[in-house]
Amino acid sequence: MNGFDTPINILLIFIWLALAIFVGFWSYYKFRAIIRTYQLWILITLRLTSLVLISIFLFQPYSLEEKPNADSFKTIVLSDCSASMNTVDCNGRARIDVLKNILTMHDEGSLIPPENKSEAFILSNEIHTYRKGSVPILPGNSSLGEIVKDVAEQESDIKTAAIVLLSDGHTNEGQSLIQAAKYCRQRNIPINCIGIGEQVELSDISLITQDSPIKCTKKELTELPFRMKNSFNEEKTIVVELLEGDELVQKKNVVIAANSERKNLSFTVTPFKAGFKSYRIRTNSVPEDQKPETDVAYLSVEVKEPDSFNILYLGASLNWNFKFLKIHANNNEQFNLNAIVKTGENRFLTSGDFEKEQSSFPKNNDFLNTFDIVVLDTRAITIFEKETVDSLVNFVSNRGGGLLFLGPTEHINNDLKQLLPVKSTSEFTAYDKKYLEVASTTIFPEASTELLQSEFALAIPTGTKTYKSSDLKPGTRSGLNIKDTEESIMPTQQYGGGHIAYLGTESSWQWHMASDVDMNRYTSFWNNLFVWLGSTGKPRTKLPFNASKVSIDEEMMLTAVVYDNNYRPAYNADVSIIITNPNGETSEIAMAPSPETPGKFTAPFIPRTNGEFKALLTAEFGENNSIAKPAFFLASPTSSERLNTQYKGDVLRDAARITGGTYTHYKKIKFPLDINLSDKVPVKTSKKYWSSSWLLLIMLLLTLGAEWILKRNIGMR
Repeated sequence: MNGFDTPINILLIFIWLALAIFVGFWSYYKFRAIIRTYQLWILITLRLTSLVLISIFLFQPYSLEEKPNADSFKTIVLSDCSASMNTVDCNGRARIDVLKNILTMHDEGSLIPPENKSEAFILSNEIHTYRKGSVPILPGNSSLGEIVKDVAEQESDIKTAAIVLLSDGHTNEGQSLIQAAKYCRQRNIPINCIGIGEQVELSDISLITQDSPIKCTKKELTELPFRMKNSFNEEKTIVVELLEGDELVQKKNVVIAANSERKNLSFTVTPFKAGFKSYRIRTNSVPEDQKPETDVAYLSVEVKEPDSFNILYLGASLNWNFKFLKIHANNNEQFNLNAIVKTGENRFLTSGDFEKEQSSFPKNNDFLNTFDIVVLDTRAITIFEKETVDSLVNFVSNRGGGLLFLGPTEHINNDLKQLLPVKSTSEFTAYDKKYLEVASTTIFPEASTELLQSEFALAIPTGTKTYKSSDLKPGTRSGLNIKDTEESIMPTQQYGGGHIAYLGTESSWQWHMASDVDMNRYTSFWNNLFVWLGSTGKPRTKLPFNASKVSIDEEMMLTAVVYDNNYRPAYNADVSIIITNPNGETSEIAMAPSPETPGKFTAPFIPRTNGEFKALLTAEFGENNSIAKPAFFLASPTSSERLNTQYKGDVLRDAARITGGTYTHYKKIKFPLDINLSDKVPVKTSKKYWSSSWLLLIMLLLTLGAEWILKRNIGMR
C-alpha cells in the first residue's frame, strides 16, 4: 500500500470506527446471557470483518503501479528466412513452414502482447520489411549477428525495448550472434529467442562418382565405377539405377551396412556411339533421406572411334562391287568386312568373322549393333522381313551407325525410304567420259580432294548404269557431283545419330582396274567414305549444362546450340525449355538467341530446390518440323549456409541469457509471447485502489448478510 485517497477527514473515520466497535461489543455483551458463546463470537467476527471492509471503502487505500508506456517503445520481430530454414526436421515439416505458422499469429495480432507496438522484418544477409503472408527463402548467407546489431544501433523517437528473434541459430557471415548479444546487453535490449529446428543428425544415402571422364573405345565393354555411403543407423537395401538420359540401362540392389561406405561398385556398358556421353546413377527414394541432392551422381564417358571399323555387306547376289570391296578391306587393316549374301532359295553366303549359317537376313538389334557400317544392296530389300527393316532404322538413328545404299531406288520400301537421302533418282548410261568432282570436304579432306580431282579425275565408268539425284531431301548434302552440274551421284545426310549415303554407281571397282593412279583414287575414295560413315554424326542440339552440378540460389545460364535441317546454325528457330524441379513442378522458359554466336540460345535460371532438375529443350522450325532433347543437372548446396544446417539452439539460448531475454523452443511457444523488455523503457505510474475490486464489495455484502441471517435465527433484531 502506498497511501490513502479518501475525501473524508481521517480523524472522523477513526472516531466512527471506534464508536462502531464499542456499540457492537456493548450490545453483544448485553445479550450474552441469552445466546450461546460460539454464536456470540461468530457475530463479533462478522461485525469486525464488515467494519474492516467498510473502512477500506472509507479510507480508499491505493497502491502505485508502473507499466511501460506503450506509446514510447516498440518490439522488433526478426524472422530468419535464410536457406538453412528450408531444412525438414520439424516432425516432417520444414523450418520455414513452422515460421509461417508463427507469423500467422503476428498477422492476427496475437504474437506480441497487444499493448506493445511491433515492427516485423525477414532476413538472410539483408533485412526486408515483412509483408503479410510473405515468407520466402531468401538468397545469400545468414547474417543474424550483423542484422541484430544494426537493429540495436538504430536511433528513433520510439525506443527499441526488445528484439524477438525467430531462427534456427545459423549465422555464417559477419559477426556472430553472441557478439551482437553482448552489444545488445550494453544497449539494454533483451533478445527473446524462438528456436525453430531439432537437434537431429541428418540421415542420408549418398552416391559418389569420379569427376574426370572415363575413356573407352566404341563397342568396348566399359566399367562405370561408383561408391555409396549410408549415414543411417541401420542397414539399407537400395535399388541403384543406371540411366542414359531418360532411358533405364541397368539396375541392381545394393546392401549397405549402417554408418558405412561401400566401394568398388560398378555398372558395365558397351557404348555404340563415339563422343562424350553422360550417364546418371540414381538411387530409389528413401523417405527418411534428408539430402536428395546426393541421390543422383553423374559419370562422363569419352568414347573414341575404334582403330578399325566393322562393316556388314547385305546383298541379294554376288557381284563385282562386293568382290572388290572385299579385296580392299583385306588390304586395309582399318576395315573388317563381313557379308551376308543371298545366293539361292533359302541359301545365304556368309563371310568374315562369323561362320554361323544364315537362313535369313539379320532381324535383331544386338546383331547389327556389333557393326559400324552397313553396305546395303537395295535389291535385297525386297526379301527383308519387317524385323530387319526396323533393326536397320534403329541401327542408324539410335545406334549411330553408318548406312550406304547401293543400287536402284525402286526396290526401297516406305519404311526404309525415310533413311534415303534423296526423294527420287533417274537412271542413265554414260557413253562418254563424265568426270566427277568432290562436293564435300567433310567426307573427303583436302589432301584426298586434290588426288580425286586432279587431271583426268574420277569418272563414271563408260557404258555402266548410273543413278543421278537432283531432288535432294532437306538437310541432304552432295558428296560427289557430275562435274560442272548440280547433279549428285552421292547424296549424304545425317539421320539421328548416324550417317547415310547413297552411291549411284555400282561400278567403282573399275577404277581399281584402270591404272595405278585410279587404283589410288579408288582406295582413297572408299577409305574416306567408310571413315565418314563409321564416325558418329554430330547431334542437332548441344546442351552444355547437361550432367552439370550447380549451386542452389545462384543464377546459372541455360545454353543450347541448335542446328537446322541442313545442320547449319539455326537462326529463326523458336526455342524454349521446360524445367521440371525435384518436386515435379514444371515451368517453361523462352530462350533468347545469342547476338554473337549463330544457333546459340540462352536463358537465365535460378534453382531454388536441392536435387535433380530435368530440362526438356524444344526447337520449332516451322509446321511439323521440330526437335526435342532432354538434359539433366543437379542443384546442390555449396555455400556454408546449406552445407551445415544443424539446429543451433545453444547459440539462441546463450544470446537470450546474455541480454536478459527469454528462450523458447517452437514446440513450447504460447501466445501472446512472454517477452522481457528493457528496464530503461519509459513507464506510466497509476493508482490501483483496493476498493475498485468487486471482490471486496461481494465480501462486504456476504458478511452483512450472514450477520443478519444469524441474528434472525437466534431471535435478535
